[in-house]
Amino acid sequence: MKTLKEYFHDIMELDSDCYVADFTEYTKLSGTKRGVEISVIPFSAMRKLLPKGLPEDFSYFHLKKSSHGNIRYIAINLEANPHFTKNVNNCECLFESMADCRLPWLMFLEMKYCAEKNTDNWTNKACRQMKETYEKLERESLLIPNTRRVYFVYSAPMNRHEPFGSFETTQSDVLSFLENKHIHPLGYNTVLIATASRLQPPKQPV
Repeated sequence: MKTLKEYFHDIMELDSDCYVADFTEYTKLSGTKRGVEISVIPFSAMRKLLPKGLPEDFSYFHLKKSSHGNIRYIAINLEANPHFTKNVNNCECLFESMADCRLPWLMFLEMKYCAEKNTDNWTNKACRQMKETYEKLERESLLIPNTRRVYFVYSAPMNRHEPFGSFETTQSDVLSFLENKHIHPLGYNTVLIATASRLQPPKQPV
């Protein structure tokens, strides 16, 4: 069985915080179109390199490393992997712990740059995209159930009120999928790498 690191292109191997933004909507009328991007530098620290016309309060997702231990992981931008996403309504990114432990974490990420009042309305769509991505990984023999602690992370960067995403109102078949696969759903714009096998919201004690 191939590993995610062997299968996907343009992966990043990290031991630091990372940040994810989606510039698709902001550049769709521009001559220079940009989509999902992963960076080890906060996007707010490199405004001159960002697309023109971004709002001053432009926000993004933050995967934050705990100060405890040196946890390495890989980051995969699925937009850079059309061989995988063809005919799949996929999510945007995957992140996987590289630790040699019994149950390393695997995180699926989907962001929706929607108005705050519409955040919950996009929860089901985001979960379905992550579900389709999970199922494609299974079909490609890239994921064996119960070998990873899996997280579905729904990020809504324009919403400051966390947690969000009414996972309780997600359609029943998606909820059953989450339960049957033992998947942990999180609705946050910042997620903490707590240990080699666990992610959590940033305000919980590690």
